[in-house]
Amino acid sequence: MHWLSTNYQWVVAVVAMPIVLLLLKRWADSPKKTAGAAPTQAALSAEGFTVSNSPVVGGSGNIQNINAPTTVVHVHAERTEPARPTLTIEIEQVCFGGAEDFVGKDLSDFRVDRYIFAYLWMVNTESVVTTLKQMSLSYSTGGEKVVAFPVSDLSQWFQRIRSEEPGLGFETRTVRHAHKTLTPFPLEPLQQGIPLKGWVCFKASGVLGLGGDEGSIELCVEDSFGKEYCVQKSAPFGCKGVMVDHLDEWRHL
Repeated sequence: MHWLSTNYQWVVAVVAMPIVLLLLKRWADSPKKTAGAAPTQAALSAEGFTVSNSPVVGGSGNIQNINAPTTVVHVHAERTEPARPTLTIEIEQVCFGGAEDFVGKDLSDFRVDRYIFAYLWMVNTESVVTTLKQMSLSYSTGGEKVVAFPVSDLSQWFQRIRSEEPGLGFETRTVRHAHKTLTPFPLEPLQQGIPLKGWVCFKASGVLGLGGDEGSIELCVEDSFGKEYCVQKSAPFGCKGVMVDHLDEWRHL
């Protein structure tokens, strides 16, 4: 019995040994796992962009914020000047009223006050409507320049125009006098392409001599946009008739 028991233990050991060796081989061939190994790093390529403070995470449903470079494009709008009116001014006539008072110190310094009338033609060549803000006039004669002041009321003045016509007889002529009232230059707005006409009157004080037959005037006009236009006219002034005060006409009756 002792021999049988001893032989049985040896047989069990011989049979179990191959099984143990097979299990050891399979365990050796299986992949080894190391605890605490770092996760595989994901590769991210964003050429031309900058990724900052953005750890890479695995899995799905993750959002990565990428700061793209900012390009600022400056577009300069075409610089254009604001629209403004443009006035064309012509002085068609310059006439002088009668001398008023002698204002010189003595006869060697003969000076008078004169009324100066100018018949204007004016047009606005641009589409922007404007009005006249103010007008000024100066009269130069004998080397001196006198600033004239505007006269608003023309109702007491008229222009007496003398004309000659052939008469009925041989070599006879008929002289006619026409009295034309003065139409003030209109104060209405100046619109594009619509010319306006009318008279303006200024009074110049202390004109050397009698004035009227020589010298020059300068008229300056300022529109509602603050732009100034100046135009000059020199003698001979081409006045078509004599400027007459109604009171003077009554005195000569």
